[in-house]
Amino acid sequence: MKDTSEEIARLKRRMARILPLQLKGEFGLRAGEVRWTSLRETYFWCPEKLVVRETYEGRVDLREMGRTIDGLLTVNEVHNTRKLRLRPGYLIVARFAIPDGTHQGYLKEFLGRINADPGEPESSVSARGSRGRRVVRDPPPDPAPAPDKPPPTPGAEVPPEESARPEPAPFVPPPEPSVSTSSGSTRRQERARAEKIRRDRVVHAPLPPPPRRHESPASRARARLGPASLPLQPPPRRRPEPAPPVAMPGLFSKGPPASVFVRLQDLEAARGAIQGEPPELTFWVQPMDELLVGQRLELALQLPDGRFAQIPIMVRDRSPVRVLLTFPDAPPEDLSLLDQARWG
Repeated sequence: MKDTSEEIARLKRRMARILPLQLKGEFGLRAGEVRWTSLRETYFWCPEKLVVRETYEGRVDLREMGRTIDGLLTVNEVHNTRKLRLRPGYLIVARFAIPDGTHQGYLKEFLGRINADPGEPESSVSARGSRGRRVVRDPPPDPAPAPDKPPPTPGAEVPPEESARPEPAPFVPPPEPSVSTSSGSTRRQERARAEKIRRDRVVHAPLPPPPRRHESPASRARARLGPASLPLQPPPRRRPEPAPPVAMPGLFSKGPPASVFVRLQDLEAARGAIQGEPPELTFWVQPMDELLVGQRLELALQLPDGRFAQIPIMVRDRSPVRVLLTFPDAPPEDLSLLDQARWG
């Protein structure tokens, strides 16, 4: 995403009331906040980083109406709130699908209460703001033309204001400009004009030839061979598509320091275990009783090319089938090494 002022203003939009949200994510139920919504799209905050193009079940609390609505949230954009200077977590832009027609009616009624038209495009909702309606005033009517006054009737009295008005002066055309027919004056003017043109004329000296550039023997040899004989450069390598997350088995060691050892057998295993992009890389391992949420320890890795790396990690979250590790204290060179290990 481009961090322009318009993009940040779009992501920071909010309604007059922020609505509570419950989302069924990778690690169970998560509490979030709906900052803006319509019948088709919603912006909400969530502490868990969701996967783009994945669909999640969500429940929105309409608060003052005393009702909840259930829908499906298909993620279109994921933004880290550090760039937006918001509370830690992620701001999600998702397509909002509400299968139940009754729940659609609840949301439409709620949006009408907070002065947001659920059917209008999002650009007009953001331009209008969350408080107050946009009032469209009709243009003032054109003044009615004054009726033509009938000519005065002979013998009728003339109002005093009409009699006191002065008569308009007759139109007198301006005098024609006099044209001098003196040939001597015309010749003097032409000579003066020619003299002025001669004085103002600028004579540009021709530019010298450009300096001769020194050519090396290699450049002269390439010039003799011609462009068709130059070797072609190999095409740039394209990264494969990201692989789905795969939890890798690991061994826990008490240390000190406490660490988890994981062996990545090949590139496919590395692409499944390592997710995201630097500096927000994550690592997936299978559950271990010793790993607790918030714990900081070391990750010892054997990379697919046989090299070893030891990187500081933190246990971000866990579920019955996987544990999510992050790298808040890892130096950039270690993250770069970890990112290159999955592409070969």
